[in-house]
Amino acid sequence: MKENQAKEGGSKNPSRKSGPGSLRVLALAALAGATVLTSTGCAPVTDTDKGVFVDEGFPSMPSPEIATYIVDLSGSTYPIQQLKALGSGIEEFISGSSLGDPFRSPKLAPKSLSIQFITQNSANAGRISLVSAETGVELYNFVQSKTPNLDQAKPLWDGFMRARSELASSSVEDLASCQEQAIDLFGQQALSQSVLREPARLICSDIYRSQVALQQLGEFVANPDVPLGSDVYGAIDMAVSNLKRADMQFPMSQKTLVIASDLIDQTPRRGFKERIKASSNNDEICGLAKQDVIDEYGKTLPFQDLFVVLVGQGNSRADVQLLNQVRKYWTCYFQSAGAEVIQTTDLNNY
Repeated sequence: MKENQAKEGGSKNPSRKSGPGSLRVLALAALAGATVLTSTGCAPVTDTDKGVFVDEGFPSMPSPEIATYIVDLSGSTYPIQQLKALGSGIEEFISGSSLGDPFRSPKLAPKSLSIQFITQNSANAGRISLVSAETGVELYNFVQSKTPNLDQAKPLWDGFMRARSELASSSVEDLASCQEQAIDLFGQQALSQSVLREPARLICSDIYRSQVALQQLGEFVANPDVPLGSDVYGAIDMAVSNLKRADMQFPMSQKTLVIASDLIDQTPRRGFKERIKASSNNDEICGLAKQDVIDEYGKTLPFQDLFVVLVGQGNSRADVQLLNQVRKYWTCYFQSAGAEVIQTTDLNNY
């Protein structure tokens, strides 16, 4: 891990991200201001064929990784810098690696990513889903049912990854045309074009949804239709609730909450800054955080099995002393609630 990533609480690295794409660059800038060579048709995979899976160790798909990014739009932060801190992470999710890859070593899990915002009342800010792990899971099920062995399965999956990555770099205007391009990009496979239309449809629909979501994200950040403020607690509570619901769809999934904020809650009833400043040392601040968790959730571990990544906390107008105190508070808050905490300046190569 890079030197600019200060790890606290013995946390694991939830994911590593990187990725290009001209459309994504344009979208993020708005936030900040050969014919297929076919052969045989497709006969159903028999029980005898499926026995080959066992003999050759047909790989399982890892449990999905579900992530929510929280972006702070309050007056105490620099929203453009916060978005830049998240940029590489967003790009990687929507570039094609979100499908996962059960055939490489180490395996890659399929990924979901949604975006939420810290506003005056964060529950009213809504949630934008950029990509869903469901596409990767459905494509994997297709490969399992249509290919009798690894010799056919791996090239087919490589074709899916290639099509998802290359088509994501341009705008999808027509789904039928996109599907034809996807089948071309799959390359020579032991399945007919008619059979390959289903994975092509899944991939093109996934890309289209991501592109629409990116446009919505840009429009919201450029012109929010809700009052701005800093309801940090509300945003966190909403995000954790959504992650728990996602866990019902994808059991055993790895859940990650990435927060791009200085984490200075400004809700009047909380009196957050006053309470922090009144604490004389880090032990008192940590005790305050632990009591807040108990008052909010009782004596449970509401954030158990959750990775929390605090990113870009320095992109703030607040003074350094207050930021250090706030950082200590939230580290203790999340850890006492059962989460593992990582701090970093951005998600580049993370």
